[in-house]
Amino acid sequence: MPIAGTTCASSGTGAEDEHRERTAASGNGVRNLRRAALRLHLADLAGFEADHAEARRLAVSLGGPEVRPHVLWQAGGLAWLRGNAARAEELTTEAYELFRRVTPHARHAYAAHQFTLRRADSRSGDAIGLLVETGDEGSPLLQEMAVLAAAESGDLAEARRLRARWGRTLIRDWASDVAVLVQAESALWLGDEPDWASAMEQVLPYRGRQAVLGTPSLSLGAYDELLGRIAERRGDLASARAWWTAARDQGHLVGSPHQVALAESHLARVGAPVPPPRQRSTQVTLGGRP
Repeated sequence: MPIAGTTCASSGTGAEDEHRERTAASGNGVRNLRRAALRLHLADLAGFEADHAEARRLAVSLGGPEVRPHVLWQAGGLAWLRGNAARAEELTTEAYELFRRVTPHARHAYAAHQFTLRRADSRSGDAIGLLVETGDEGSPLLQEMAVLAAAESGDLAEARRLRARWGRTLIRDWASDVAVLVQAESALWLGDEPDWASAMEQVLPYRGRQAVLGTPSLSLGAYDELLGRIAERRGDLASARAWWTAARDQGHLVGSPHQVALAESHLARVGAPVPPPRQRSTQVTLGGRP
């Protein structure tokens, strides 16, 4: 009797079956990754964790060059959501080191992640060099991030110079929803009342959602938090409080201590009562801590 699989492999049938199985598994893994990102965008933490966990399971048996980096990126996004910035940085860097062997555009994803991580600890300026380099390679989203990073670091002249250098591009791809947030943030720094009104109009359709950087699933936070700051800038403190209360509730919903703390800091600053922290129900998360 031949060794199991020998005859099939020599005739091609076994190899073809294996290829089909791996292709199907790879497709399922990619589908889980994409759906996980969408679920996080919709503030569905349980769905995000479940799809990410399934993608991680499938990635163990897949050798595709794109699946594992995205699984690592999502694991970094989950760590980031849970408040573990150091782990998020470690995982996103590991994903970049793998993905850059596949495409030079991996640096674009890395630049966007560096922007997100650096601005969270008030070091947006540290990401400007990389953002400008990658922005010059033609990425409109990274150009917008560079402008905002310059503004948030206190160099409004540089932010305006970069805006004049690149102009503004209407972004209609996977990054369009994040671009809306970044452009609205820049309007608060560089614009005036008409710009703030336009920013409010652009961001409103995303209320109740998370700004998520595509499949890698690194969240820039709740659109509601930004809507609160736009309302405050326009002098509508009642609406600002309502938006920040919603952002705080969403932070609890997605398990993000950073988002909760940020919303509560806004509420405390404008004199709104801040309730004691909620006790989250004990549950087993499907994704597991990376």
